Amino acid sequence: MGFLLRGISWPYFRRHWVITALTAAGVALGVGVYVAIQLSSSSLKVSMRQTVNRIAGKTQLEVTAGEAGFPEEIVDTVRGGAAVAAAQPVIEAVVKPQGLGEESSLMVLGVDFLGDRSLRDWDFGENEEVLDDPLLFLAQPDSICVTNEFAARNGLALDSKITLETGHGLKPFTIRGLMEAKGPATAFGGNIALMDLYAAQYAFSRGRRFDRVDVLLRPGVNLEAGRKELERILGTGYTVDTPARRGAQMEVLIENFAAMMSLSCWQASFIAVFLIFNVFAVAATRRRREIGILRSLGVTRGQVLGLFLAEGAVVGAAGTAAGLGLGLLLAGTVSRFMIGITELAYGTTHTAPAVVVEPRVLAIGTVLGFVTALAAAFLPAHSAARLQPVEALAKGRFQRIAEGASRARLAAGLAMAVVAGLAVAFFAARGWAATVATLILINLAALLVAPTLIGPLIRLLRPAATALFGAEGRIAADSLIQSPRRTSATVLALMVAIAFVVSLGGMVTSYRRSYNDWLDGVLNADFYLTASERFFSKAYLIPPEFVPLVEQVPGVRWVEPFRGVHVDYEGRRPLIESLPLHLTYKRLDPPILEGNRDEWIARGTRGEAVAVSDNFARIFRVGVGDTLTLPSPTGSVSLPILAIITDYSSDQGSIWMDRSVYTARWKDEGIDTLDVLLEPGTDRAVAAAAIRRKLSGLTNRLFIMTNAEFKATIARLLDQFFSLAYVQLAVALLVAVLGVANTLVISVSERRRELGILKALGTERRQVIRLVIAEALGIAVCGGLLGIALGSYLIAFSVESISEMFSGWTLPYAFPWYLVAGLGPLLVLVTVVAAVYPARLALGVSPAEALEFE
Repeated sequence: MGFLLRGISWPYFRRHWVITALTAAGVALGVGVYVAIQLSSSSLKVSMRQTVNRIAGKTQLEVTAGEAGFPEEIVDTVRGGAAVAAAQPVIEAVVKPQGLGEESSLMVLGVDFLGDRSLRDWDFGENEEVLDDPLLFLAQPDSICVTNEFAARNGLALDSKITLETGHGLKPFTIRGLMEAKGPATAFGGNIALMDLYAAQYAFSRGRRFDRVDVLLRPGVNLEAGRKELERILGTGYTVDTPARRGAQMEVLIENFAAMMSLSCWQASFIAVFLIFNVFAVAATRRRREIGILRSLGVTRGQVLGLFLAEGAVVGAAGTAAGLGLGLLLAGTVSRFMIGITELAYGTTHTAPAVVVEPRVLAIGTVLGFVTALAAAFLPAHSAARLQPVEALAKGRFQRIAEGASRARLAAGLAMAVVAGLAVAFFAARGWAATVATLILINLAALLVAPTLIGPLIRLLRPAATALFGAEGRIAADSLIQSPRRTSATVLALMVAIAFVVSLGGMVTSYRRSYNDWLDGVLNADFYLTASERFFSKAYLIPPEFVPLVEQVPGVRWVEPFRGVHVDYEGRRPLIESLPLHLTYKRLDPPILEGNRDEWIARGTRGEAVAVSDNFARIFRVGVGDTLTLPSPTGSVSLPILAIITDYSSDQGSIWMDRSVYTARWKDEGIDTLDVLLEPGTDRAVAAAAIRRKLSGLTNRLFIMTNAEFKATIARLLDQFFSLAYVQLAVALLVAVLGVANTLVISVSERRRELGILKALGTERRQVIRLVIAEALGIAVCGGLLGIALGSYLIAFSVESISEMFSGWTLPYAFPWYLVAGLGPLLVLVTVVAAVYPARLALGVSPAEALEFE
C-alpha cells in the first residue's frame, strides 16, 4: 500500500494540488467550526465553574429565591437553623466600568466585611486594615476594593476613582483597598470588586433585599441533612442548593447556545461530504485506465479500495490538521460571541475566559474530519474497486449512470419522502432526536429525488444559456448534461447549502415578523424609562420611589412599572411579567388566543388570575381553567389560568401577573422599566426634559426612550441575537462556494483534450472564459433553484416542528424574499469569482499537449 501511495497517489495529488487543497478546505471548515464552538463552550463552562467555586470559598449551601432576591429578615431565619454554623448575605452585580481601557465586565460583591471572613479569605496584603476596621468602609459608602491585577491592567491605585453604572446612574467610587490575586479574588479573571453590603443594596436598587445567603454548616452535619433542614424552616419559594448547582444552571445556557451554533458545523461537514465525494468520483473516472493497468498487474480489488480510502484519509488528515488550527484560533472570538448572546437572552454576563484546550474536543474533531473524508470517499472507492480490467481499459467516457439505477434511486427517494411526511405529521416535535431524525429523512429524500431533476432542468436552461453566452453557453450546458456524476454531486451540495440558508432565513423572517407585530401591539406607551441601556441585565433596577415623582410631571397621564424575573418551575426558567394590569389594559388590547377576554381583564386586574404565553402552555401542557402553582418567598402562589396570549418575551414561556400579586408575594418592588403615558397633545420633548429635571437630583443617568427609539433598540439587540443565524449562513455559503470552485477546476482538468481541440480550432481566450463561466453559472442556477425549492419546504418544518421543540412557539410561514433576492446576485458573483482560477487553467491548456496520444 505504501508503494501505491508513493507511486500512484502522490503524483496525482501533486499534479492536482488545487483540487486537493479545496477539498481539504471543506473538511477544515467543518472541523474548525466544531472545535471553535466546543472549545469556547468548554472554556466558558470551566471559567463559570471556577468563578462560582472560588467565590463560594467555604460555602457549602446557597439560599436563593430566584432573580427577585428575598427580604433581609430571611437571613435571621437561616442563621437560626440548628445545622448552620455561619450564614452571610451577598449582593452580586456584574457591571461595565466606564472610561477604562478594557471592555471586560466587573463582578461587584456586596458583603459584610467583618462576617464574610468566616466564609472567604480576602487577602488585602499591606491594606489589611480594610478588614480590621470595616468602619473605614461604612463611613464612606463610595468605597470599593479591587484586585491588584485589575488595578494594574487599568492604571489604577489606592484612592483612584472608578465610575460604575448603578441603578441611580453613573456613580464614582474610590478605591480604598487592593486585594491580592488569591482565593476568591482570582475568580472572574480577577475582575472582582468588593463593596459594603448595604452600600451595594443602594447602588443596585435592591431595596431591603439580598440576592442570596451563603451558608457554612456545623462540623459533622451531613450536606443533604443541612439542605433539608433549611428547606423545612424556609418553606416553598426558596432554593437551597450547593454553589456548584448554580454554576450548572449557567452551564446549561452555554450548552444550549453551543448546540444551536453547532448546526453550522454539521451543515459544513454535510456539504463537505458532497465536495469530497465529487472529487473522488471524478478521480475514479479519470483514473480508470490507471486502475485497469493495476488490476491487470495483479492488484486486488481490496488493494484498489484501500488505495482510494487511503487517499481519502490523507485528504482528511490535511483538512483535519488545518481545521484544528483554525478552531484554536477562532475559539476566543466565539467565546466572546457566546457571552454576548447569553447576556441578551438571559441577562447573564461573564468575562472572556482563557481558552481551555480539551483533548476530548480535539479527538472528536479529528474523528469528525476523518469520518467525513472516508465516508465521502467510500462509494467512489467501492466503484473503482469493482471495475473489471477490460472495462477500465476501454476508451470513452465513463460517466453514464444506468437507467435502472436511476429509476431505483427515484423510487427510493419518493418512498423516503412519504416516510418523511408521516414523520413530520406525527413525530417531528416530540423531542430533539425525533426532530433531527425527521430532518435527516427530508434531506435524504431530496438528495435521492433531485439527481433525476438535474438533467431536465439543465435542458430547460440551455436555451437561456445559449441566448446569453452563444455557442459557449450551449457547449457548457451539454458538458454538464454529459457529466452527470460530476455535475450532480456539486449541484446537490449547493442545493443543501442554499436550502439551509433559505430555511434559516425563513425562520428568522417569521420570528422577526411575529415579534414585530407583537411589539406593535403591546409597546404603545409614549416613553420608556430604564436605568441602563443594558436593560436585559438584572444588575440595574429603577428605585420604586421614582414612580410618584414621574407621575407628578405635568403632562404625564399615568406610569406603569414593569418587572420581569425568571423563576424556577419544573426544570425550566419561565418569565414572570408583572404590570399594573388595570392601567395596562387601558392602552392595549390583550392578544388573547384562548379564554374569555372580559373575564380575564376583570379578574386579572384584581390579581385573581394569571395569563400564560402560548409557548408556556405548550411546554408545560396547561390550558385555560388549569391552576398554576408557583413557588414564592411567601409560600406557594396558586392562581387559575384564564387566558393564553401571544407573547414572545421568553423562549422558556412567560406568565402575565398583576403587579400587586407580585410585590405582595415576592416582596420585590424593583422596576426594570417605567412605561409612561402622556396626556393627549403633550409635547414629548417637553415632557422628557421635565422628567429629567424632576429626577436630576436622584440620578445622573436615566435612559428615556420614545416608543420608536425603544423598538429600535430592541431591533438592534435582536440583530445581535440573530447574528448567530448569519454566521451559520456564511459558513454554509462558504463551503458551497468551495464546492463550485472545486468542480470547475475538475471540469477544466478533465476536459483538457476538449479544450485543446477548441483552442486548436481557433477558439479565442474570451470564448474559453465565457465557457467556464457559463458552466459555473449553470451549476449555480440549477443548485440554487433546487435549494430554494427544498428550503421552501424546510421553512414550514422549521417554523413548526423545530421552533416548537426549542421554544414552544409555532410561527407563521414566512418566505424570505429579501434574502432570496439578494442571494441571486451574490450567488452569481461568488460563482464568477470561483470560476476565475479554473478559467486561468483553461487558458493555459496547450493544444499540442492536450492533443497528444495517451
